[in-house]
Amino acid sequence: MAIATTNPATGEVLKTFEPLTPEQIEHKLQLASSAFQSHRRTSFAERAHMMMKAADILEKVKRGRAKLNTMQSA
Repeated sequence: MAIATTNPATGEVLKTFEPLTPEQIEHKLQLASSAFQSHRRTSFAERAHMMMKAADILEKVKRGRAKLNTMQSA
């Protein structure tokens, strides 16, 4: 069954996506686990610096990203 992105104001279906297969989900979980193993060794100061950089980038592109975020399938 397809997953739909719907405009809540109009009810218009903007885009539909097929759900991930079990294999695709497993692959994404493995990637997340690998990233966690690496990231957990990062110092708090480094993490804070990365998050501040990410916040700056998101602030600069927030208008354009708002629509794109609702259209992404993953």
